[in-house]
Amino acid sequence: MEVLLIEDFPALGYVGDTVQVRNGYARNFLFPRGIAVDFASRKAKEFNHIMAGITAKRSRLRGEAEELGKKVSAERLSFELKVGAGGKAFGSVGTRDILKALQDRGYAIDKKQVRLNDIIKSAGEFEAEIQLHSEVVVPVTVDVKAIAEKVAKPEGKKSRKKEASDEDQIEGEESSSVVEEEQLLADSESGEELDAGFIAEEEASEEE
Repeated sequence: MEVLLIEDFPALGYVGDTVQVRNGYARNFLFPRGIAVDFASRKAKEFNHIMAGITAKRSRLRGEAEELGKKVSAERLSFELKVGAGGKAFGSVGTRDILKALQDRGYAIDKKQVRLNDIIKSAGEFEAEIQLHSEVVVPVTVDVKAIAEKVAKPEGKKSRKKEASDEDQIEGEESSSVVEEEQLLADSESGEELDAGFIAEEEASEEE
């Protein structure tokens, strides 16, 4: 079915455009919402009346788009990309990122209105286009900065030396403890031998 758009609808076109759509889509969606009318069923008089209104509305919308375009084109959208040691970027900046950045700043823009030649995968200054009206397209600056990815630092020599020193100290303390235990054991055995000798002397004395 051929329909005449009486509202801007980026997915199909803009006010005054005639487009082909499925019958069900036109009757169930476009017509009830006042986005389009059936182009074939309108008589010449009605069509001329509609077109007069469309022309006036289109002129007004163009003026509004031009004013909005001045604000949008003054925007500078900043993004960050993580970059590895070899200069390879992790991630990218695409139309969705640009759309979200503009929406976050209060602009009522549809994804169909954002144009970008290619996905951005490197740092630098780029330009995207925003179609605000069928006759109004404005540029917006996209600034992408490279952020170096943080790499875990290897342990320094000083740290390794300290660990080795601590281990040596622990081993030294353990060795000292073992020596002390062995000394105590030797003293104990020596004492037992002295006691045995003393008892033997007493028994010999009594027998005499």
